[in-house]
Amino acid sequence: MMSSFTKKVEIHLMVDSGAFSFKGKPISEFYFQQYCRFIKRNHNRISEYATLDDLLSPEVTAENYRRMADEFSLRPMHAYHLAPKGHEMEPEHYLRIMLGNCEYFALGGLVGRSKKERREFLEFTLPIIQQNAGRADRLPVHLFGIADVDLLAMVKWKSADSTTWEKLGRSGTFLKPKLNNNQWDFTDPEKIVCFTKTKTARDQDYQALLQYPTDKQEEIKRYLGEHNLSLGSSQPRYVDNSQQIAKRDHLWESVQRGLVETSKDRGVFTDRYLVMAANVVFYRELGKQLGLDYYVSLSGLQDTLIREALVPARPTHVLCSYHYIHDKKGNVKAEDAILDRFFEIMKQAHAVN
Repeated sequence: MMSSFTKKVEIHLMVDSGAFSFKGKPISEFYFQQYCRFIKRNHNRISEYATLDDLLSPEVTAENYRRMADEFSLRPMHAYHLAPKGHEMEPEHYLRIMLGNCEYFALGGLVGRSKKERREFLEFTLPIIQQNAGRADRLPVHLFGIADVDLLAMVKWKSADSTTWEKLGRSGTFLKPKLNNNQWDFTDPEKIVCFTKTKTARDQDYQALLQYPTDKQEEIKRYLGEHNLSLGSSQPRYVDNSQQIAKRDHLWESVQRGLVETSKDRGVFTDRYLVMAANVVFYRELGKQLGLDYYVSLSGLQDTLIREALVPARPTHVLCSYHYIHDKKGNVKAEDAILDRFFEIMKQAHAVN
């Protein structure tokens, strides 16, 4: 199921169980019950949802999948994992069981692992999956926590997600496709640094932009403009220790000189939330180019992050962890209210032309 706001816009929300956030600690029966009931109550607003998995025990993952199906009549997305370091590989037969029983499943345990480990795991599972999938246009697989463009382009996966858009954005960096033969190639990205706390002071607007050659500056302007994002502008200020500057408006500083650069007009080169928005745009368009549904992964449905970073980019695929929605006192109204706010904000975003 999905939430549809207009004939043209559909918002796909995937809900992850949040098991990763427990970092191997036991998950209570109360949490399991609350997660299943949350999915049941909101099944008409959720496109996909994951099994309450256990990275340390494929047996527990399989049992949770069975219980979700038998006790709650749910059809969660099963998961096969790259085992944590120091643990044995999950038996291959669990993957084969999923292939025989599930129309759509996930590969997980990839967050925090090296690029080499992620690639080796995908290369191990891929032949087994392809053998079962036959001539399917897209492999019925979701990749949890994958942002590596080359891994996403290995084959036609059905979907993937990551939080890279946010992590890069907080560091003041966004991904831009290269311009090849006057076409944007999202499989060949470059990193654009918008601001850091250590860059050289320049008493001009767009300080970070000026580090690029003139033709590259124009290319950046063109790309952002095509996706309704502006550069923004900034200004240098001399301050003493008694002056306070809002954190989001403070781009960098030279303590010795008492000089800071502050935001004057919001834009990708002056506001971290809009840097994040630029990254959301990149992964959204990369997904289109690869024929893959790319989900913007959120740690929670925080109003500020959604309004400031997602609304300008208007993604249609969003993933959220139930761990950050779960109410420890079992207040279902509080949980559902979080989802209500999310869809209301996204509805307003997509209503703007």
